[in-house]
Amino acid sequence: IAIECHTGFRKNGEVNVIHQFEVAGIAIQLFGDSLSDEMLDVLVAACFLHDVLEDHSDKYDEQRLTDVGFSEHVLTLVKLVTKEEGFSKTKDEYEAYYFAILGNVFAIFLKAMDRLHNLRSMTAGFSETRQIDYINETILYILPLLKEARRMDSSMYMKSLTLSQQIQSVINTASFKLKHLVVDKN
Repeated sequence: IAIECHTGFRKNGEVNVIHQFEVAGIAIQLFGDSLSDEMLDVLVAACFLHDVLEDHSDKYDEQRLTDVGFSEHVLTLVKLVTKEEGFSKTKDEYEAYYFAILGNVFAIFLKAMDRLHNLRSMTAGFSETRQIDYINETILYILPLLKEARRMDSSMYMKSLTLSQQIQSVINTASFKLKHLVVDKN
């Protein structure tokens, strides 16, 4: 389904579906040795499907994903990280969106893993303004979600800390480059 839906190329020039493979790879690196096979399957499936409802609901809506055999647990994770059609990027909508994710530790990790890969690839595809907005959103919402994941489930402490540190490292590098780009333009 990920290959079928994610054709074409990302803004950074990568084949589109690479993103889903990268997010799944992050999940396997973080959780491969600590989750049951069943839960790891759920998380990896959600990694491959995390953009389907948001970007390709014309091909695969929630009912069709159920019909092809995905569990309610997979669908819950995917639905939690899916922004509703017409999402207007207001503070209230962002807060409601992230508040819903806050209720599920695996949705937190799914969103954070997605964000980590997007941050890693943003400098080659996002405008400077979009990069700054993306970094600010990450600092305001994603990093606090990961802190909350540590509080919600102590067994996730090191995984959350590791993911937070990786995100912060990418932010630091991107911020450094952005400052130099802005200075060089003046």
